[in-house]
Amino acid sequence: MSLDVEGLTVTDASGHAVVDEATWSVAAGGRLGIIGESGSGKSMTALAVMGLLPDGLHASGSVHLGGQEILGLPERELQRIRGHRIAMVFQEPLTALDPLMRVGKQVAEPLRLRGVRKKNQLHTKVSELLDMVAITDIDRVMRSYPWELSGGQRQRIALAMALANEPEVLIADEPTTALDVTVQAEILALLQRLVAQTGTTLVFISHDLPVVSTVADQIVVMRRGRIVESGGTQQILRKPSAPYTQTLLTAARNVNRVRVSND
Repeated sequence: MSLDVEGLTVTDASGHAVVDEATWSVAAGGRLGIIGESGSGKSMTALAVMGLLPDGLHASGSVHLGGQEILGLPERELQRIRGHRIAMVFQEPLTALDPLMRVGKQVAEPLRLRGVRKKNQLHTKVSELLDMVAITDIDRVMRSYPWELSGGQRQRIALAMALANEPEVLIADEPTTALDVTVQAEILALLQRLVAQTGTTLVFISHDLPVVSTVADQIVVMRRGRIVESGGTQQILRKPSAPYTQTLLTAARNVNRVRVSND
């Protein structure tokens, strides 16, 4: 399913634009990366798309999900869309997950909301989801609380919950930032595999250009609430036009973490 954002602006109570006229689109099955430093507006863009902006912030413009305008829909209608047609994975799963609820029950929750009620069906589906995200010792993990698990395991669980109802668009907001390099690579590989298998449209948000370059086929670069550059991933890696993008690329090359294809 395609996702098209046009003239998206997010303003605070004083009228200051934290996102200013953002326009981008990703085709069905495409992989878009949004990159920028803290305060660039990338995460606010995602929250606006999902209809999850904090109190005091207002979104205007247009967000089309598969051709349907979803910006400004009533909350009841958005609840029917979230998790089913579009879902989001957040940066820190420990804060996104309920620390007082066992993992199995949490993963089952989106399934219950979609009408799966029987215990045996829920148990089977939850086991399948945890297996899909490469969780080992599934029964133990299902009985565990989030705080008893590692960061990598928690992020896999958050991903399983986001994919539980087979959304057509997945927004991943810095899903690997809080993880060490080894686990980060595992989660990125898992995410790419799942997106490829399901044909899910992906919007991947990060401050890390090398990470985005491994996941996305298109990149949008944001700074101070505005898009400063956008284009194909390899095009931007080879010949960035914005000075800010050039700075990001130089920093990445200095630590030998970004590769430019010769294709």
